[in-house]
Amino acid sequence: GVSGNWTIEEDELKVSNTGNNDYYLSQSPLASSEYTIDFDIKYDKGLVNAFVAAPNGSNPHDNGGAYSVQFTNGTEVRLFAFGGGNYATGTLDKAINDNAYHHVQIQKTNNQIIVIIDNQKVIEHTFDSTMDFFNENPHVGLGLWDGNVSFKNFIVKDSSWNTLTSLVEETIVEENYTTQSAQAYKDAIYNAKQALGDETSTQEEIAQHIQSIEEAKKQLVNVQALKQA
Repeated sequence: GVSGNWTIEEDELKVSNTGNNDYYLSQSPLASSEYTIDFDIKYDKGLVNAFVAAPNGSNPHDNGGAYSVQFTNGTEVRLFAFGGGNYATGTLDKAINDNAYHHVQIQKTNNQIIVIIDNQKVIEHTFDSTMDFFNENPHVGLGLWDGNVSFKNFIVKDSSWNTLTSLVEETIVEENYTTQSAQAYKDAIYNAKQALGDETSTQEEIAQHIQSIEEAKKQLVNVQALKQA
């Protein structure tokens, strides 16, 4: 759901308002409860919100308020229930409302949210308990109160990306395996690395690469075992 006059100009998503809460929520919920949100943000005024887990795609105020990260007109960063109280706060080394782009990464697990801004970890909060929608069909999105903001490079990666990253970092001793099976494994690793470096890769494609590597590992033929046979 969308509230406010959001515009898309080339690769930027923009909105501005005076005294309003504008938001841009995903229509479809995420299939995974653990994921990472990455985006770049540029603003000079306003309270900017990133909805990490919202109850639906229409209103972040519903069901007690979406789990939100808020960037302010100073160095404070808030993790809070949208329209409600704080879960945690953090402090930036330097305010980011300087009308220049800054990179934000928000890591969500089943009971934790970590916020990293320009490689500075500003919040790491573990919840004792959460609303049902935190892990059951959560929606994500962006918002703004009273200011102007531009976003770009917004991408959500579920835990399968981390799984694939770990798989491509594994190594084998090639001479221990037949040339054909080792090459098939290397090809699967190469294709997976290409996908990880491509921002347009879908979660379905990432899952396919995980399967391809696991299948190639199963098909590795040990040379020593062949000799013994």
